[in-house]
Amino acid sequence: MVDVKKLIAKWKSDYETRKSKEMEELYNAIVDVISEKQAYRPHAIAVLRLLEWEMLQSFYRDIQKKRGPPKVLSKKPPEPITEQT
Repeated sequence: MVDVKKLIAKWKSDYETRKSKEMEELYNAIVDVISEKQAYRPHAIAVLRLLEWEMLQSFYRDIQKKRGPPKVLSKKPPEPITEQT
């Protein structure tokens, strides 16, 4: 009989190993490019932030395609806040 807990632990361990290896390779590749270009640090940071933004947008678009646009809970807009004198 197969021990499910051991199988899950093995799967998690294998996944973490693959994830760590991929992240290390990606990190090293990015460091190599930045070093090769002798990039000004603030510019390199700005580019990394831009990449993060673009990847998050792409991820969000993929989710929207699968789920559709977010549903509005109330059709009536909230009342505006007015100053009381």
